[in-house]
Amino acid sequence: MEKTFPLRRLEVVQNAPMIKELLERWPALFTPEEINAEFKRLTNTSLQSQFLSQLDFLTPNLLRLFQKSSSRHRNKLKLLAASISVGSLTPLAQLPPVVSCSKRAPIISLVKAPDTSAVSLRVGASDVQ
Repeated sequence: MEKTFPLRRLEVVQNAPMIKELLERWPALFTPEEINAEFKRLTNTSLQSQFLSQLDFLTPNLLRLFQKSSSRHRNKLKLLAASISVGSLTPLAQLPPVVSCSKRAPIISLVKAPDTSAVSLRVGASDVQ
């Protein structure tokens, strides 16, 4: 994908194709690895580090928003907010395997691998029960 970047960039800038057309023409571009690599090629910064730094900055506001707008998940969110309060983060070993915040559409999940200390962030679109 590195070799075809100039061609793709020219095509996107000049033709402004629909996402469906890009997916048909460049399917590998829509894999997580290539999304990260393409972001790096365009901005010269890491997508994950940029996303996580902004998430760190916006987390208090997001938690307040979720608490106000979701009575259905209010208790879960209060527990999550207490464990993620600024300045006193819960050690990764004490986090449950999946912690989710949701209001019908976007789901943001902090997922801890059971056998390691690795943590990943997932964003999905279905509702959490």
